[in-house]
Amino acid sequence: MSRILLVLVFLLSLSSCDKKPDLNKVPPAPEKLMNEETFTQVMVDVEILEATLKLKLIRKPDIRDRIMVYYDQIFDKNGITEKQFRDNLGFYNKQAAKIAVIYDSVEVRLGRMKADLDLKPDTTNALGNRRRTQ
Repeated sequence: MSRILLVLVFLLSLSSCDKKPDLNKVPPAPEKLMNEETFTQVMVDVEILEATLKLKLIRKPDIRDRIMVYYDQIFDKNGITEKQFRDNLGFYNKQAAKIAVIYDSVEVRLGRMKADLDLKPDTTNALGNRRRTQ
């Protein structure tokens, strides 16, 4: 939960600056810059986690601890640390054109994933129990 808040505070601090940013100036890259493809995949994983949390599919009393575990799994899966994620998020958020392309790619991938799920046959009966497939 604190990681989510940290990301939100970071994003809010970027948007609350009074100075008009130079849109042509590229910010310095983080020490371990992820390419756009890798960062897009991380953001797909983060969006899936965030949607799951919003839909309350994760209903545990120890939700704060579980959320941290889920984010750590995303970072481990993609071979990055929380700091690398935060640094890259900040880097790409300062580049409006790049972050727009990344989020467009995230939406497309999530749409494809949803379409793939919609095409799979339902193997549950009316009671919600899985049917045996032969």
